Amino acid sequence: MQVHDIRMFVPCKNYQQSCDFYQALGFNVEQASADLSIATSGECSFFYTNRVKLLGIYSGS
Repeated sequence: MQVHDIRMFVPCKNYQQSCDFYQALGFNVEQASADLSIATSGECSFFYTNRVKLLGIYSGS
Protein backbone atom coordinates (compact mmCIF):
# COMPACT_ATOMS: atom_id res chain seq x y z
CA MET A 1 0.00 0.00 0.00
CA GLN A 2 1.30 3.43 -0.91
CA VAL A 3 0.02 6.49 0.95
CA HIS A 4 -0.20 9.65 -1.15
CA ASP A 5 -1.72 12.09 1.31
CA ILE A 6 -2.88 12.27 4.90
CA ARG A 7 -5.00 15.21 6.05
CA MET A 8 -5.98 15.94 9.59
CA PHE A 9 -9.23 17.44 10.83
CA VAL A 10 -8.83 20.58 12.93
CA PRO A 11 -11.86 21.44 15.07
CA CYS A 12 -13.07 25.00 15.43
CA LYS A 13 -15.80 26.59 17.49
CA ASN A 14 -16.33 29.60 15.20
CA TYR A 15 -16.26 28.49 11.57
CA GLN A 16 -16.29 31.94 9.91
CA GLN A 17 -13.62 33.28 12.24
CA SER A 18 -11.45 30.27 11.35
CA CYS A 19 -11.97 30.91 7.62
CA ASP A 20 -10.81 34.50 8.06
CA PHE A 21 -7.87 33.44 10.25
CA TYR A 22 -6.45 30.87 7.84
CA GLN A 23 -6.92 33.19 4.85
CA ALA A 24 -5.07 35.96 6.75
CA LEU A 25 -2.20 33.50 7.29
CA GLY A 26 -2.02 33.00 3.52
CA PHE A 27 -3.86 29.70 3.16
CA ASN A 28 -6.12 29.13 0.19
CA VAL A 29 -9.48 28.17 1.71
CA GLU A 30 -11.89 26.01 -0.27
CA GLN A 31 -15.31 25.42 1.22
CA ALA A 32 -16.31 21.75 0.94
CA SER A 33 -19.69 22.14 2.69
CA ALA A 34 -21.51 24.59 4.95
CA ASP A 35 -19.25 23.72 7.89
CA LEU A 36 -16.19 22.02 6.39
CA SER A 37 -13.27 23.61 4.52
CA ILE A 38 -9.88 22.62 3.18
CA ALA A 39 -7.02 25.02 3.89
CA THR A 40 -4.03 24.70 1.56
CA SER A 41 -0.63 26.36 1.44
CA GLY A 42 1.90 24.80 -0.88
CA GLU A 43 2.09 21.08 -0.11
CA CYS A 44 0.38 21.48 3.28
CA SER A 45 -3.39 21.01 3.56
CA PHE A 46 -5.89 20.15 6.26
CA PHE A 47 -9.62 20.13 6.92
CA TYR A 48 -11.22 22.32 9.53
CA THR A 49 -14.76 22.01 10.73
CA ASN A 50 -17.14 23.10 13.44
CA ARG A 51 -18.60 19.58 13.52
CA VAL A 52 -16.76 19.05 16.78
CA LYS A 53 -19.40 16.71 18.22
CA LEU A 54 -18.82 14.32 15.32
CA LEU A 55 -15.11 14.39 16.05
CA GLY A 56 -15.78 13.68 19.74
CA ILE A 57 -13.63 16.58 20.90
CA TYR A 58 -15.93 18.93 22.79
CA SER A 59 -18.77 17.84 25.00
CA GLY A 60 -20.03 21.35 25.77
CA SER A 61 -21.12 24.30 23.66
